[in-house]
Amino acid sequence: MKLIIDDRVPGGTVSPSNKLWDFENGDLVVNVKNAHKSYGKGENRQVVLENLSMNVPKGVIYTLIGASGCGKTTLLSAIIGRRKLDCGTVQVLGETPGAPDSTIPGPKVGYMPQEIALFNQFNVEETLYYYGALNGVTREVLEEKIPFFMTLMQLTDSKQFARTLSGGQQRRLSLAATLIHDPELLILDEPTVGIDPLLREKIWDYLANLCHMKYRTIIISTHYIEEAQKADCVAMMRKGVLIAEADRAYLQEKHDEYSLERIFLNLAKDQDCAKQLMYSAKVPNTVANLPESTKLPKKEDVPLKTRLKHAVNRDHVNVLLRRNFLFILRSLGVMGMILAGYTAIVLCFCLAIGGIPGNLGVAVANYEISEVDRMAGFCPVVSQNCTYELLSCRYLSILSEKTKLIYVQTEEEAYDQVKKGKAWVAMVFTSNYSAAYETKLNDQGYSDDWTVFNSDIQTRWDGTCLPLFNMLKRKVLDSYFQFTRELSEECGTNPRVDSVPIRFNKPVYGAAIHNFRDFPAPGFILTNIFFFAVASAASALIADKATNCMERSFANGITELENLLSHFMPQLILVVLQTSMILIFGFKVFGLTINGPLGLVGVLMLLSGICGIAFGKNFFNNISS
Repeated sequence: MKLIIDDRVPGGTVSPSNKLWDFENGDLVVNVKNAHKSYGKGENRQVVLENLSMNVPKGVIYTLIGASGCGKTTLLSAIIGRRKLDCGTVQVLGETPGAPDSTIPGPKVGYMPQEIALFNQFNVEETLYYYGALNGVTREVLEEKIPFFMTLMQLTDSKQFARTLSGGQQRRLSLAATLIHDPELLILDEPTVGIDPLLREKIWDYLANLCHMKYRTIIISTHYIEEAQKADCVAMMRKGVLIAEADRAYLQEKHDEYSLERIFLNLAKDQDCAKQLMYSAKVPNTVANLPESTKLPKKEDVPLKTRLKHAVNRDHVNVLLRRNFLFILRSLGVMGMILAGYTAIVLCFCLAIGGIPGNLGVAVANYEISEVDRMAGFCPVVSQNCTYELLSCRYLSILSEKTKLIYVQTEEEAYDQVKKGKAWVAMVFTSNYSAAYETKLNDQGYSDDWTVFNSDIQTRWDGTCLPLFNMLKRKVLDSYFQFTRELSEECGTNPRVDSVPIRFNKPVYGAAIHNFRDFPAPGFILTNIFFFAVASAASALIADKATNCMERSFANGITELENLLSHFMPQLILVVLQTSMILIFGFKVFGLTINGPLGLVGVLMLLSGICGIAFGKNFFNNISS
């Protein structure tokens, strides 16, 4: 290749009409033309890349110098296909990054982000194996490469977990993970920050050897200008544009200055002066005024089969699944506590919400018995030879089997028991109840008001809990039906004569006697499973995102669908475990009512869990954006 000229247009950008390198297009590894990228709208719009062009030849160390915030990381993200430009074109190894049929991002490119993007649950060896396998390197080759890179990066313990490494060791491990699959293009964002100077020298020698012996291309982004002294090509970036892009020696010769820092300062001053001239001349420099040929092309209509082929790689999914299952195995204690916690919630639900309510209080003021019997709570039962004596006691003896009777002296005391919450119903029998009841039967519909009133059982209820009210009313009626039936059998009369003219036959749906747990159980169980899946899926994705490992995996060619599938399977297994626990404890131990197949209930619960996983993914996308 041959250096020609370093002309710049007003504003400080390298002139698109003058090439810095004289080479064929086949020698270009990276070719960026008229890149423009901005964030925000209106007054808040911030331009990050402004009509930037960049050419990276093959087999060189290309150092991109610029202060933090000048757009270096955005440019590198566009080169690996992780960010879309507003306009302009990017070609990497002859392909358009991120296109449906492109292999970039993928194994051809190695990307080391500025952040330490390492999995805390992996040790050193597992980290290198993961990134190697992700890029298609076989286990046999990795077993040979891993010791070499551990020696190169001075990492002594292969079983030490990434979270226990020092900051410098983590950065060295991150660099080794980028180099492990020997990519054609290496993109390193601040690779040597915090690394010992002697080791930094050793790493630079290795990178130079990669370029000269294996003809690899390396782009290094840094804000340390002194690091560019060993680069073949130097690009200086400021305020979203390249103010210089040339051979290092040529820059030093042209500017008659050895210090790259001084050269950078002089070019920065020239850029500011050119900007002022541009503003005074009111020269627009926006996306709308760029040539039509530089704007992003319209998306091509790619066949669905092609999109799916590039969206899912079985090898990628297998590696990601092994990673996620390993994380679960290493977090069995936490996972066990989570599952145990949700199981405890189900147990507390079943224990706190009773089954069939019992021991319901009924306050009784029975004027048919003496005051002494009322005080003692004694009601003698006479039940032989069709005797119409103390019928109230006979009825109460049947009711006492289904409720808790509380005998009081007066009608007012019975009402007070309900007001104080000690009883759900107050029941009053007149002193002539049995005689009036017998007269009413004998009169067969011709009884006077006095007889009818005295043969009635007067009640007042606590109706604050409608289900309990209806259940207790049913018990009171059922006891009365049993009382009249037994009395009629003794006397040889028709039991329907003194009964409510409504028959309560077997229900079409549900049970005659309700289990209180049956009312909230379906909603509680499905909600429990749904939100467990939401929390589990979202937390796994958030943890992945928080360490920046997700973005690094995408830079290695992982697609959104592959990442989703790899998280879906472990989460589904957790949902299956939770479903099994609820089925066992809820339906087998506590006997929740189920009239259909148990398997169908399990399927319904699994579907609720799957919806929760999907919602967790959507929740993660919302908070990420």
